[in-house]
Amino acid sequence: MLGQNMDAGFSPNLGDTRHTLLIVSQVRLFSESIAEAIEGNPNLTVVGLAADTGEALSALRAHPSATVLIDAAFPRGLEALRAIRDADPSTPIIVFALVETEDNIIPWVKGGATGYIPSTASIHAVSQMSTPSSAASRSVRAPSRPG
Repeated sequence: MLGQNMDAGFSPNLGDTRHTLLIVSQVRLFSESIAEAIEGNPNLTVVGLAADTGEALSALRAHPSATVLIDAAFPRGLEALRAIRDADPSTPIIVFALVETEDNIIPWVKGGATGYIPSTASIHAVSQMSTPSSAASRSVRAPSRPG
């Protein structure tokens, strides 16, 4: 299942209001757990799991409208984010399991992340989101420095 598109239950048509997600994580437990949690959500469909940047780019070619959920601990994650951004600048990219510190947030924002899900979020909260951006409730602008 890892690195392969998961087309079961996905039928793109003009009346389909579901949002498609591509989960990018080297940790199979994370990606499969998120995919299983989202499975019953009528608004979201997981179209793929990717364990490396090449798999993510390949899956995005097959599903260009997918929102990317990328693990904050993904090896060379910022490079992967930039590769995705270079391939398609309009791809929404949400970083998940991000520890909310300035040192963690700013590089992802500068790299082009459109949002993030903090490491303190529950799997239940992620599974109940109505759109990918609704789970990424945090602003992507850089935190202000104390003055």
